[in-house]
Amino acid sequence: MKMRSGLWVWVGIGLLFIQTGCAKKIAPVSGTATLSDERADANLPSGQLKEEGIHEERVPSESAASAPGGAGEQMAAANEEAGELLDVFFEFDQAVLKEESKANLQKNAKRLMTERVKIKIEGHADERGTEEYNLALGERRAQAVKRFLTALGVEKNRINTISFGEEKPFCKEPSENCYKENRRAHFTLTP
Repeated sequence: MKMRSGLWVWVGIGLLFIQTGCAKKIAPVSGTATLSDERADANLPSGQLKEEGIHEERVPSESAASAPGGAGEQMAAANEEAGELLDVFFEFDQAVLKEESKANLQKNAKRLMTERVKIKIEGHADERGTEEYNLALGERRAQAVKRFLTALGVEKNRINTISFGEEKPFCKEPSENCYKENRRAHFTLTP
């Protein structure tokens, strides 16, 4: 009898070790995120688009993409001169379209209405946050752009979305200016 109770103690200890060894490791994320409902106004007579965005409670510094002569603005100008679609930039930890982004998307939509091509929207994020979170954030960004373009009249069946998260950064330096360039939606065209 004593041997059986000793055996059960060892079985219990073994199960405890197995459970703690299989526990999921959670990576710490700086800052606290809260979910809120944002409205992205399409500035169209047809109405408004709704979209959920994630906002960090800390307010990041002003975006270079929105500052005059910022890196995002320079990249957009270079893309426009090359005849490419303009990239869309986002604030830290958000998938909400800014006014500047909406203006760029309206320019892109005009071009897409005249050309019969398929569009792939790539959602990107900076390197902060877990890989899984950044993939989801990149997908939300790509979907926000897709909804806006379809509201402008681009056919939904011509648009595909993909998220690269932090996997394909435009800039690889660990700096705020570089992070701003990586928080984007990028377009590729296929016949």
